[in-house]
Amino acid sequence: MVDNEYTIGIGCIGSGVGQSIVTSCRVSKLAVRTVGFGNTPYAYGAYDCDKTDYLPSIYEPDYIEKLIQKYHQYRLDLFIPSLDNEVLLLTQNLDELTRTGLNIILPSNRVSELSRNKDQMSDYFPGLKRFFVRNYKKSDLLGKKEAGEVHFPLIAKPRSGFASKGIRVLHCLEDVKSVPEDFIIQELAVPSESDPNHEFYCRSIEKGFIPQISEISTQVVVDKEGNVIGKMASYNKLNNGVPIEITIIDDPLIWEPINLIIPELLKLGLRGPINIQGRLTDEGLKIFEMNPRFTGITGLRALMGFNEVEACVKSWLDLEYQSISVNKNKFGVRQTADKAIVLDRKEEVKISSQKLNHLERTEKKTIFITGASGYLGHHLVDILDPNDYQIWLYSRDKERLKSFRKNSSLSCYDKKDYENGNIAFGSIDIIIHLGFSRSLHGFKEVADSLSFTADLFQKAMMAQVPAIINISSQSVYGHEKNTPWIEMMQPAPVTAYAQAKYASELLLSNVKEMWNHIGCTSLRFPSLTGGNGIYDQEELLNKLIDHAYHERRINITDGRQKLERLDVRDAAEAILAIMKKDPMEWRDVYNVGTNTYFVLSEAAEKIADIASQRFGFKPDVMIDKKKSIEMNLFMDSTTFMKDTGWSPQRSLEDSIDSIIDKVIDPYVI
Repeated sequence: MVDNEYTIGIGCIGSGVGQSIVTSCRVSKLAVRTVGFGNTPYAYGAYDCDKTDYLPSIYEPDYIEKLIQKYHQYRLDLFIPSLDNEVLLLTQNLDELTRTGLNIILPSNRVSELSRNKDQMSDYFPGLKRFFVRNYKKSDLLGKKEAGEVHFPLIAKPRSGFASKGIRVLHCLEDVKSVPEDFIIQELAVPSESDPNHEFYCRSIEKGFIPQISEISTQVVVDKEGNVIGKMASYNKLNNGVPIEITIIDDPLIWEPINLIIPELLKLGLRGPINIQGRLTDEGLKIFEMNPRFTGITGLRALMGFNEVEACVKSWLDLEYQSISVNKNKFGVRQTADKAIVLDRKEEVKISSQKLNHLERTEKKTIFITGASGYLGHHLVDILDPNDYQIWLYSRDKERLKSFRKNSSLSCYDKKDYENGNIAFGSIDIIIHLGFSRSLHGFKEVADSLSFTADLFQKAMMAQVPAIINISSQSVYGHEKNTPWIEMMQPAPVTAYAQAKYASELLLSNVKEMWNHIGCTSLRFPSLTGGNGIYDQEELLNKLIDHAYHERRINITDGRQKLERLDVRDAAEAILAIMKKDPMEWRDVYNVGTNTYFVLSEAAEKIADIASQRFGFKPDVMIDKKKSIEMNLFMDSTTFMKDTGWSPQRSLEDSIDSIIDKVIDPYVI
């Protein structure tokens, strides 16, 4: 365990089973960190994992050696295989794997080998042969036909095949001659006459087509000690071996044979999951396949409450667990899913893309900035280089945006563009969400901002925007007295604005839960101050300096308050710093501040001293000590500084000087 998380490796992550295991881990909410292993950068499931790495093909001679190395390199707590041949290979080397400290969800080698030899399955259970399809050898099929023991049509399939690959229909002895020697020949498991697909199945067989319908898939889960902890069955329709329509079924005709077979498998060393496939025929259940592993619909089962991966993980990690059952009020449908991955995520793909397009470098990234005409937005846009980025700005006031940089190539959008679908979210590489109303604008404006945030993140998630930076606030910590605040503290917001900001963080975390390949982070800033251009008249230091200039005095209450302010220019540079870091390495939340605080009375005196030089007079500092205000508002920003190398460059005096410039000349830029 590392950082209170268990690290789980998943093999053959490019397979449908590998992806399904990852889905189950994420559905479970277990405190796990997933590491996906495969041999191609195009592996679909890899981009749902927290980390990915390469292993040789399971058919390469050094696979076991490399797996052991990777297991210890990533300090894995558990490894989960995905494919039949992977399970077989691991069980064949189980002694070595166990001796070197690997913890793997596996059955015995006897169970694994049995599943790969379909024609031998029923021989292991002589008293239960009636529940298995009959198997024939090509060499003696003619003799059995003459003895009247065999009736066509039959099917032939690879002895160790999977996903219904290579299956063919045999209508007569002439068809048998062309069957490869390594194939097995089986009787058809024809759906019973009461099955709604019976007639369609029979017509299809006559035409030489094997419809993948009416299949019964039973999943049985056994813990590390050999106890059955869950069973479920489904009635499936498949497409090219992949289940696409799944209906829960609970029929004694299924469970009677399964309940007789499982004890026999347990004697052989069954551990973990096993999938038993067949059909309900007029003779009862006929089994034609057994696979001691998770399956392509393991993730779907998890969505139905039957999270077999979670149960096994807990068992193999010696955690407390319960028996699992399925929600019979649900059914499942499946279809091809899509992922759009940023090229930077995989260097091999990036290089290949550049070669294909004859490019020396990838295209400029497109940045979409909300609240771009605001205080922080103004300063951020000012330091972004249009030579490095395509810059899209969003604000309620499009004309104001256009005045930011004359003769520049900024793209500007407003609410009307947003509502009319004129913003191509699929073309955006990074969203920087700055736009959010503060409490002073009223509760409705804050609520509207939260509503917009939810819609923005939803659009970004649907378009799979690669990276999202959400600007949050230190106000989410509320009045917590245990300062400096650190990211691990539980937020306790006390204002509508702070509640809304915390809600925006939670909304963004949901995006990450849905699409792990989207980089997401929320930056908690203290109140911002200083800078040039836009002047925030509501900020505390700005008010004090304004009063010092116009009223020649500074009025404060108590004066012992400990506060933190970050210069807005440093805040803008902090955003640039996190943009330069790989989004997959972003933490969910960062404190971004000065790592220090000032005492209000001392700041007031500092303002007075600087003002005396700038204004030509020293304003009076008036402290009302009749009312005590206990206030300690500052954060620990060490983590952000370590992760990005950023640190604030402006002192409190620098911020005060820039505010005075603006007070003296409101038109200074």
